Amino acid sequence: MVAIVEGHGAWREEEAMLLLGPSHHTLSSEDMEVLERTKWKKGREEIMYWGLSYGSVLGQTFAAMHPERVGRMVLDGVLDPDDYYSGAWLKNLQDSDMIITKFCEYCFEAGPSLCPLSTGNSGKDVEARLERIMMALKTSPLPVPSEGTRGPEVVTYGDMFLMMLTAMYFPYVAAEPFFALLADAERGDGTKIAVMKQRNLHPATLSPHCQRDGHFSEACTSGSYLSGFGAYQAISCMDYGGGSNFTKEEFSEYYKELRKQGKWISTSWARNKLSCLGFSPSAAAWRFEGPVSRVTSHPMLIIGNTHDTVTPIGNNPSLCTGRVLRTYFQTGELPENGTICDPEYKPFIGCLKKDENGDCRKRTGEEEEEEMWSAMEAITNVWP
Repeated sequence: MVAIVEGHGAWREEEAMLLLGPSHHTLSSEDMEVLERTKWKKGREEIMYWGLSYGSVLGQTFAAMHPERVGRMVLDGVLDPDDYYSGAWLKNLQDSDMIITKFCEYCFEAGPSLCPLSTGNSGKDVEARLERIMMALKTSPLPVPSEGTRGPEVVTYGDMFLMMLTAMYFPYVAAEPFFALLADAERGDGTKIAVMKQRNLHPATLSPHCQRDGHFSEACTSGSYLSGFGAYQAISCMDYGGGSNFTKEEFSEYYKELRKQGKWISTSWARNKLSCLGFSPSAAAWRFEGPVSRVTSHPMLIIGNTHDTVTPIGNNPSLCTGRVLRTYFQTGELPENGTICDPEYKPFIGCLKKDENGDCRKRTGEEEEEEMWSAMEAITNVWP
């Protein structure tokens, strides 16, 4: 990260020189001020950083190692560094169940016309209905007959669980579709889920070169492979040293503790630790040993959601939050401690700011505000 910051400083100085012209003799006093302001401060460049989720660990680590280099630093969805680097991983799920609870409250508030699971007298009734559907799939998977070019399929608890995780991590784009699919499953209709499952299946076929060269040849093993999850597992396991040698009984106790914190996501979270069994403690060339406690050259801005799956990572755009971020990065000014920004939108309910006709109220109309909103929506929408 230091190399990136220093490289940016060198690039900034070079670009300023190119933009302002080749000859210093033609530069105005204002141009000279720009050159001075953009000059590469070799060995003293400060970071401008916005770290989300795991990025908050990177930010905290950088700040602890190079506190004098913190120009602006936003930590969004803050992981506990001591818990993370020790490999305990027991301080992430405390808020996770509240995500589903809030979805159900919004669903009830929106009513059956906007949320197909809305029922009863409160969000608790909606949550009970959701859990019944999920548990029914665990004991009685839903068979789906073939149709057209799609073959037969079986919709399982595991399928819906993965969709639930997606909704919890990305509520802005996935919560409403997840509830709609739950309603389909409750009616015994798994057609849409089956289509989604088979759309993600890629037949394993042997290329002519693979057949010619043999099963373990480069022709059979090469090809594109993209897995952010796989990369995260490798990085996180090496960050704490890897090579855990816990027994089945010890892992069972760990899982029980996670279940107390979050009944829904605990199963998925437990596998993170289980995956580290195959890593050698000496796999990482360098490890940060702490402590994560320093006074930085400029105050940091800490932000996050009220409830979140594993960290308070921002998934719902808010102009209020955007303005706070913009002001902080441009001027260094911090908001009042404990400032709360409301989102512009809630699942099922829709936009929160409406005009007298019930339509979504337009924002200020200022070009800068609109550009900021578009950028925030782009960050939020993981499926363009």
